[in-house]
Amino acid sequence: MRARRATLALALVLVPAGACTVPEWSRASPSPAPSSGEWTRPSVARTAAPTVGPPDPAQNEVAVRLDSLENPARIELRQGGSDLVIRREGSEVVATDGRRGPWILVRESPGRIDLDGLSYTGSLLVAPDVGTGLSVENRVDLEDYVRGVVAGELSIWSAPPALLEAQAIAARSYARSQLVGRPGKPPRGVLSDTTRDQAYRGEYVPSESAASAEVDARLRAAVETTRGIVLSLGGHTLDARFHAACGGTTAAFEGVFDEPDPGGMAPVSCTPCRRLAEAGDANVAWTFRADPAAVRGVAAALDVGTRLVSIQPARTNDHGRWMESNVVGDRGSALVSATELRRLFGWTNLKSAWITSTPASSSSTERIVFEGLGRGHGVGMCQTGARRLAEAEFGAADILAHYFPRARLSRVVKR
Repeated sequence: MRARRATLALALVLVPAGACTVPEWSRASPSPAPSSGEWTRPSVARTAAPTVGPPDPAQNEVAVRLDSLENPARIELRQGGSDLVIRREGSEVVATDGRRGPWILVRESPGRIDLDGLSYTGSLLVAPDVGTGLSVENRVDLEDYVRGVVAGELSIWSAPPALLEAQAIAARSYARSQLVGRPGKPPRGVLSDTTRDQAYRGEYVPSESAASAEVDARLRAAVETTRGIVLSLGGHTLDARFHAACGGTTAAFEGVFDEPDPGGMAPVSCTPCRRLAEAGDANVAWTFRADPAAVRGVAAALDVGTRLVSIQPARTNDHGRWMESNVVGDRGSALVSATELRRLFGWTNLKSAWITSTPASSSSTERIVFEGLGRGHGVGMCQTGARRLAEAEFGAADILAHYFPRARLSRVVKR
């Protein structure tokens, strides 16, 4: 794909209604000055309860459940030089500052909240969760959340500005689409801080080094430059997806996600990623050798016996990416989706569903060797390809136009 300067039209979208045209946005022409208006977060319906529930998140706040904490029984916070421990006690939560109740809200003031090696802005809502654990939810400004996602999803130290900007727009689009909803999919009240939604690691806190401060400045500039800008399609914010590496061609939404296809993410060729795959780059081409314990574990999980005989593709897409597989054991077989197969062997082991070598059938299979291309689900923007395009001086709008060819860039504001 040769370098070009394609741009996407930028419309001014008013929430709750109305629109007008504003100048196009791209790296080739400076972004319009950020609007003071922001997206208004929809209220979330709550089930009536005998006790008073926590307040709804403020306007323009995102509620992010910190699933990465894995349901702890107690948490230790630090804020403004003071420590605070919150623990589960029956159906209540109890804090060392004397607070007790069905929930405790820890606000940011007078400084960021440090928890489990990470820092958070906004507030933390702590409440009992299933079993004996705690649920911890970060209520954070949308743009602060986007900054945290960009830092969590990319290697920001080496990321060109155009890649940071493209990732910020994609992350903002996904979050807004999930929380506002779209045709065929109702709005959600809370996002996860894991890759079930978007990798979010709180606030990026630079060290005292000049290099770290420069990285922080570039990160903040990328989010501020794109403030309020989202991908839109058909009058709705696009449910934009992205992944680490496609392997040469992105995947169709259908068959990867078990939900209505929002459109705008048809498969496209990704020349930078394809060239890396052809060169055998370890970030794109991979090999996974499943040991006997992993093989037996998958056989048991699928209830097909004590060992596996073969794993064959049952259905693939036009580019050879597995959609379903036929897993045969010594006592039965199972039809398994590619997503489930990856989960069983481990997301970081079976790095994608684009499996290029089919494990041979054997009556005594104890080790299975997979070879494949790409990392992640393959839908939407390929971060590896986007990085190479940014390094080749493509702008953020150019990058997004390639991976989301039917979408347009819109700035979301409120009256």
